Amino acid sequence: MSIYPSGTLIANRYEVVQGPREKPSLAGGMGLVYLCVDRAETRPDMLLGGNGRPGALKTFRPELLPDRAARDRFLREGTTWVQLGKHPHIVRCHQVFKVDVGSEVFFVLELVAAAEGKRDASLRSWLIPGKPLSVEQALLFALHIARGMKHATTKIPGLVHRDLKPENVLVGRDGIASL
Repeated sequence: MSIYPSGTLIANRYEVVQGPREKPSLAGGMGLVYLCVDRAETRPDMLLGGNGRPGALKTFRPELLPDRAARDRFLREGTTWVQLGKHPHIVRCHQVFKVDVGSEVFFVLELVAAAEGKRDASLRSWLIPGKPLSVEQALLFALHIARGMKHATTKIPGLVHRDLKPENVLVGRDGIASL
């Protein structure tokens, strides 16, 4: 497995529109995210162009695949995420699937489009060094995060996020923050 370039079709369904090659912020410590169009869904896609439902695929970094414990943690993360269901302050994970050949696992995620003027949808893109968010904006984001975590811990008692940071909080065009 390697990092897929734009135009690649994953699982004969998800066309990569943008990935970590084109946008390094889509690569995290353990995972890679691909902005995709689901070609099995036939509807106009205003965010990514063409026909199909926009979405994101998250997968494991190829260099970490030999680590069985890390792969198992990644798979547990995905199955737990699906169990959280739909909530306005949690990015929706629709399903987890494995590609037939190899050990690649993908999470099918809702796409959170970046707000106008932001480089991406992460909370990090809202933070300017030396310039704090307004108190109102900071409190609103904190409230969104708390509501998302409350939902998650109500659905799965004892759940701990373990990686809550600005890169993992997404803020959409509507100004709503999601974990």
